[in-house]
Amino acid sequence: IPAIKMDYYLRICVNRRILFCACWLGSVIYFVSFSHRRFENIMLQNTSHTSQQWWLNQTIDPNCSCETPWDSSVAPTDRMECCHRSVVGAHKMGWQLLIKINRNYLARIPGGKVRHSELYSVRHITVDRRKEEYDLLTNLTYQLEQDYRTVFVTRNWYDTIISGYLYHQSGRECWLSSGGKGGASGWLKNFNWEEFEKERGRGRPYWPQLPAPNLCKYLELAPPADGLRVYADFAIGFWLHSVSALAKARNSIPPAKLRTLFLCYDQFNENEKFPDAIKEAGRFLYPADDSTQWDGLKSDNHGGGGHSTTADKVFRMGLHDMLRIIDSEHFDGEIRAGNSKFGCKSEAESSLLTEAE
Repeated sequence: IPAIKMDYYLRICVNRRILFCACWLGSVIYFVSFSHRRFENIMLQNTSHTSQQWWLNQTIDPNCSCETPWDSSVAPTDRMECCHRSVVGAHKMGWQLLIKINRNYLARIPGGKVRHSELYSVRHITVDRRKEEYDLLTNLTYQLEQDYRTVFVTRNWYDTIISGYLYHQSGRECWLSSGGKGGASGWLKNFNWEEFEKERGRGRPYWPQLPAPNLCKYLELAPPADGLRVYADFAIGFWLHSVSALAKARNSIPPAKLRTLFLCYDQFNENEKFPDAIKEAGRFLYPADDSTQWDGLKSDNHGGGGHSTTADKVFRMGLHDMLRIIDSEHFDGEIRAGNSKFGCKSEAESSLLTEAE
């Protein structure tokens, strides 16, 4: 009998411990889940206390109509400030091209014409060098009460990386200007790219050691297989991650998705598509019945040029093959996965050989 009683009490004790552990574990899981959801909600609603307070203090000028921006009584700066109309791009995704369009093209309005630059701003998607612009684009995503519209121009990621590799390999933005003129001192000339790579967990064995004072010189000296791999890794960390993050944020929130139009670079870079791309972007920024107001009239000030790299089709196609192998062997398909989110066609699939800016 004592043995039976002992067994009975032991079973009660064990069952109580199991029940206690189950309750404790359930509480932990619930707390973690609740905290995670609360954290996500906070991140969606307030990117930072400062940015939240800034937006709460914003008011839209009642005299500034975002539906009819042609009111001559409203100054362009006031119109752009209250309407938050912008066209955004990133390095080698048509950045310089978008600036040219903004500066040099006109839109028809009743009684005259107006420069695109008086209707919308062009912003750059970069976390590191233009963090304020990136923060503004991110903050807009979560400010659901504010009136804004964004045309998001992106490009095939393989084309983007190859274009950037050839562009910086030529010395542009190091000892040459973006247009290829000598005597310049670009930002990349003194940028410590190796330190940037180390911060991302890349050790010295990751790239062959060469007597190169900057990334441009390194790309010039390195064999294409090494240079393209190193540049691809740099571009992914410096530009493409921020492009992907901003696009994901805009697509994940229904109001933000409705206020964002995604277009591909090739739509602006092919002559036969250019007029339609201008009109599609313009009508999205300022909806209007008259589509001829965005007919892409060019002003007298043509602006920059010479921003291309090479049109050697055979050489470029070889780089495409090489980059796909590099992506598979070194990046676990990250370039392919990022590229698939946007659906922009590649020059490898067409005769699109003109360089993005």
